[in-house]
Amino acid sequence: MKDWWRSIEEHLDEQSEQAPDPWSDRCRVDLELTEEQRRYLAALADQPPVIRMPAVDPTDIEP
Repeated sequence: MKDWWRSIEEHLDEQSEQAPDPWSDRCRVDLELTEEQRRYLAALADQPPVIRMPAVDPTDIEP
């Protein structure tokens, strides 16, 4: 089983060499949100809270 996992890890390593490290400082510095993305995120933060219904005891409901 270890050989199978090792082959999977090797394959992923081969495929990901060109991909930038998402946790590096360089990726965070180069990343800029567009104005449209900023407006979208601001609109998400401006949503009203979700209304939660109180718990109902099934024995309190009349048939």
